[in-house]
Amino acid sequence: MMTVAEFIAKWRKAELKERSAAQEYFIDLCHVFEHPTPAAVYAMTLLLMTGHALTQDTANAGIALAARAHSRPALSDHREEG
Repeated sequence: MMTVAEFIAKWRKAELKERSAAQEYFIDLCHVFEHPTPAAVYAMTLLLMTGHALTQDTANAGIALAARAHSRPALSDHREEG
């Protein structure tokens, strides 16, 4: 967790370009507001989809499962012709 004062102190003195700092700035905001970061949400999504925790060894397998699940057409996309 990061306090508002810590956030202000850190970013007041930052001299990075906007593009360079955007991701870290966003993650710091997540910490200030006690919101999960995108990586934490992604890991939880994979855990819920696959039933397995995301680890270094299983990361590629989890990503493949998620990609495969998203690439399947929805059942409503299969309409009978005739």
